[in-house]
Amino acid sequence: MNRVPVELRYLAESKKPRRKRSMGNFGASLSPREREVFTLYLDGLRPKEIGARLGGISVKTVSTHKAVIMRKLGAKHDVDLVKIAIRGGYTSLQDKSRVG
Repeated sequence: MNRVPVELRYLAESKKPRRKRSMGNFGASLSPREREVFTLYLDGLRPKEIGARLGGISVKTVSTHKAVIMRKLGAKHDVDLVKIAIRGGYTSLQDKSRVG
């Protein structure tokens, strides 16, 4: 029999690409607080502003929430979060802050 040693099998399995979570899993994968942070981030608020809106949580806590959101949604960069939100129908490209 041609058996693969356990060590090599582990290495081969660890090289498999991770499956990215899609916006279809958005509601299930993020906590309510993470969804709040994500929404405010998509609205263009800075971490300090997000913290103030969420009851005075620290900038570090907001940054931690954002890092967890990025990991859960498979985003490597900020722009990836926006792309995921647009593709999932969670937000659009319309500028809500623009005054006509």
